[in-house]
Amino acid sequence: MDGKLTLQEKAVEAAARFLRIRGYEMLATEWRPHEAKGAIDLVARDPESDELVFVDVAARKHPGEGFGGWRNDRKSMEALAVSWLAESGFGESVGVRFDKIGLVVVGEDRALLRHHINAFGEA
Repeated sequence: MDGKLTLQEKAVEAAARFLRIRGYEMLATEWRPHEAKGAIDLVARDPESDELVFVDVAARKHPGEGFGGWRNDRKSMEALAVSWLAESGFGESVGVRFDKIGLVVVGEDRALLRHHINAFGEA
């Protein structure tokens, strides 16, 4: 590999930075389960609600494409969250939420970011 980050890797870094600035505690980035398919881009703790937040990040290169392109639907995010909780040993009793962060590149070093909190609504 030539050491350059992919668009997705840059997007995950930008999303993590965005959340940290807002006081979120990062617990995992680009996490992959040992025995299942898929990935969770970010696992964080929301400082206001104290919930665990599982975040799917998507990036688009062209403004005309808009937001979207996320990999995970509700069912797969829930399965990945269960795997993360089991593998991480996280033992606290807290609420869980699923967010989506979309980035659209609008310039050489600029992107528009949208944070969709509780992307799947109430269960």
